Amino acid sequence: FLYFIGMSLAPYVVSIVALLLGSTAWAAPPENWGRQVIAFQVNKSNWRSYHWDTLTTLVLYDGLDPAMLPVAAANGVTLAWPATFSTALLSANATAQEAWIREQVDRVVTTNTSGINVDYESPIARDSPLVAALASLMLRLGDSLRRAVIAAGRTPHYSIDVAWRAGGIDGRWYDYAALGAIFDLTVIMDYDTRSQVFLRDGAACTAGANAPRSTVVDGIASYLALGIPRSKLVLGTPWYGYDYPCTGGAVTSDPSVAGAECVIAEVPFRGCNCSDAAGRQHDLRILDAWLANSTSNQRRVSPIVVNGTTLAVTWNYVDAATNAVHQVWYDDASTLGAKYGIAAELGLAGVSMWNVDSIVPTTAAADTPASVTSSMRAVWSALRMYLRGQP
Repeated sequence: FLYFIGMSLAPYVVSIVALLLGSTAWAAPPENWGRQVIAFQVNKSNWRSYHWDTLTTLVLYDGLDPAMLPVAAANGVTLAWPATFSTALLSANATAQEAWIREQVDRVVTTNTSGINVDYESPIARDSPLVAALASLMLRLGDSLRRAVIAAGRTPHYSIDVAWRAGGIDGRWYDYAALGAIFDLTVIMDYDTRSQVFLRDGAACTAGANAPRSTVVDGIASYLALGIPRSKLVLGTPWYGYDYPCTGGAVTSDPSVAGAECVIAEVPFRGCNCSDAAGRQHDLRILDAWLANSTSNQRRVSPIVVNGTTLAVTWNYVDAATNAVHQVWYDDASTLGAKYGIAAELGLAGVSMWNVDSIVPTTAAADTPASVTSSMRAVWSALRMYLRGQP
């Protein structure tokens, strides 16, 4: 397991040993399950550009175009709806909670779809009664969904999105073990991992990889250590990157050095002064356009470097309008493929991405050579290789 070399694995030794010894808790996923690829959609007008034969589930954040239904069915893709809610629902009375549950399930049934993906990311204190309330609500939602979808003659999909690591990431002290038992699939959102960077005294806030290898490995191990079977875990990956304006550091003295220290402004997030909020998110298609020099405002001044330690791509540019040095961190087909390899090596249920529209050209009505670049095709290819069992 080369991916674990150099990592601090003390909290997870038991889990890793169990994997190596073939413990039943780490049994291979059922043959009829296969590898999952869960895509999150944010622009339904792009659906014709998706590689449907490379997906197993599409979560409809921008709603459903009815024309998707036969295409999804022909490719064996499950269509699922996102379920979001405010923390107030957790302390609401039973009548209000049941009404919310009915609303979520009715939407699935009446649209001839099959699933729900829960995305709740608000903070809950470790000792709050809301921890148990969250698990209870999710249990009842899942029971209602499964009964309704099975009665309609379809196979239910019930998944939840969780922080890149179990515990109090961003103040989310959920009962992840309970949630892992309730849901069919748990999607580990291994991105925005720099939302809270707690600095040692005197340390500078710096730019860095959005989803470094260390968080991938550490995050997966943390959920396995809770007893959630690998056959329920899905590794979420970013199809976007971060653009950080550098306020200091070595990169401002010599921007030609890719990956040199880029000190960034301290922008607080949930009580932590250093966060990725200092940067700006860009979809892969935007970064691809920059690298093709289709815009004159971002003049690249360093090589494009794949950092082998973090499994991330980085390079520097100078903003033509402000003359400020910026550092970009993102994932491409090679680094995404390596992370898919980690998921495959550990026998996880599948992988996911936020979001599938990130590599669809904004003017594309279809996947044609004129509108889709080779790098975008490479991202789809890496995903297809994973789904087809390579690696």
